[in-house]
Formats: sequence, C-alpha cells, structure tokens
Amino acid sequence: MIGISTPKVNRVIALGQEVDDAESLFDSYIEGLTEEEQAALIALMWVGRGDFDADDWEDALNTAMTDAADNAAEVLKEDEDFPDHLEAGLAEMAGDADDEEDEDDIPEGFAEDDEEG
Repeated sequence: MIGISTPKVNRVIALGQEVDDAESLFDSYIEGLTEEEQAALIALMWVGRGDFDADDWEDALNTAMTDAADNAAEVLKEDEDFPDHLEAGLAEMAGDADDEEDEDDIPEGFAEDDEEG
C-alpha cells in the first residue's frame, strides 16, 4: 500500500500535465488530499525519478512526511517532469498501490471523469 489510490495519482498526473493553464485547480486538488496522500505523492515522484528505490518506500514516505508534505503542490511543481516521475513511480510500485479506494474518496468537485452534457 502506497497511501494513495491509483485513480488519485492519475488525476494528479492529468492535472500536472496542464498545470501551466490550471495551476489553481492543481493546487486546490493537492490541498484537498490528506497529508498522508500528499506525502505519498512526493515519495512516489522521488521513486519515479530514482531518488529512492521501490524497496526504500518507507524511507521515501517518512522523508516526504518530515520534509515536504506541508508544501506538496510546490514541491511537485518544482520538478517540471513530475507527471512523468509519478507515472514511473506507479510502475515501480506496481502491485503495492492501494486500488481499493473508490470515487467517494476523491475530494469533492474533482470527479475522475467529469461528464459534459
């Protein structure tokens, strides 16, 4: 378990790919996550860019909780390739992702597949 669901990570990746056009939406989404989820995103980015190995997940997560979780949106945006690193981190952590959360766990106003009518 990595502490954040794959759908939430995928949503962050999608928002991150458009962060230049929708920075406030990205920031709001990150702020709507729990501190543990924010730390997991940062740790996942670090694993994806090679700062930590998947085997060192607990160290990455603890470091993120201590050093970066209170400013997660800014920490992520400091690395312009963070969406790619999150994808790579998910691949590294495959099998450990907590996919059991459902869409009710997504912060209000941020549905996975907003339907246009």
